[in-house]
Amino acid sequence: MPRRFVLVAVPLAAVLTALHRYVLRRWLVRQRTYGEALQRTLVVGSPSAVDEVVGDLMKVPHHGYDVVGACLPSVMADVPLSAGVQVVGMLSDVPQSVIDHEVDVVIVAGSGLSNASLRRLSWALERTGADLVVAPGLVEVAGPRLRVRPAAGLSLLHVEAPEAHQGRMIGKALLDRSLGLALFLGSLLVVVPAAIAVVVTSRGPAFFRQQRIGRDGVPFTMWKPALDGGRRRGAPHRRPARRQRPRRPHVQDEARSADHAGRRRAAAVLDRRACPTCGTSSAATCRSSARVRRCPPRSPSTTTPCTAGCGSSPA
Repeated sequence: MPRRFVLVAVPLAAVLTALHRYVLRRWLVRQRTYGEALQRTLVVGSPSAVDEVVGDLMKVPHHGYDVVGACLPSVMADVPLSAGVQVVGMLSDVPQSVIDHEVDVVIVAGSGLSNASLRRLSWALERTGADLVVAPGLVEVAGPRLRVRPAAGLSLLHVEAPEAHQGRMIGKALLDRSLGLALFLGSLLVVVPAAIAVVVTSRGPAFFRQQRIGRDGVPFTMWKPALDGGRRRGAPHRRPARRQRPRRPHVQDEARSADHAGRRRAAAVLDRRACPTCGTSSAATCRSSARVRRCPPRSPSTTTPCTAGCGSSPA
């Protein structure tokens, strides 16, 4: 088998496996949100411990536990549960309740069962096929800190002390800077030709600066490529200044409308106005390209027609 095939197949298989796992997990979460693919759960323990466990499980339904009932000690069988869960029996009725309600998981909450009772319960659940889960009552503890260590026939849950994060932070900083440097060197193959093209085909620098806010609110300067000739937002010194147009009379302002319908309305207004010198009212003779031409002043003795384009003679 060629080495090139291995170099391509192994990373591709890893990426496809991770993608397939992600898609399956999202599909499972969606199914559990709609009430499908849930494990029927029976909670065993004291009323306070049962209420606490049921309340936590109801907050995260996508974890897949559907509580169908609870079993309480015989002295507390009449105590109502605030979580709204039905009491289906006492501690001695757990195996039969599992069979009657088709339970998949039995959760033992609190310290209502002794070691011997818990061992006998695990033996009884072997015939039903239900899983036994013990809730120790530890909350807000990271998974890597928990270890189960058997000793003297007991299953001890060992909680390790939190580790110092200084070494991890240094390793993360080195990894970030190394990957950033590698990406920067790789991007030079694209940035440098693009900068040369900008300098050759347009005026001004190929990069512009922007002020950003970094860690702890400290501002820093970011250099960005002006790939559109420097007319990007954030580079105001490269924007061309708008040409100031002179103010026109109100008649020409009416003719200089933004849309086609506005130009037609302005033309209708000009049709109803007369030439100030020759007195004609035809827009075809006194308007050229939506601009009014005023007839030049002439003496009353002349009889030449108007030279502004209207072709009429003064009265």
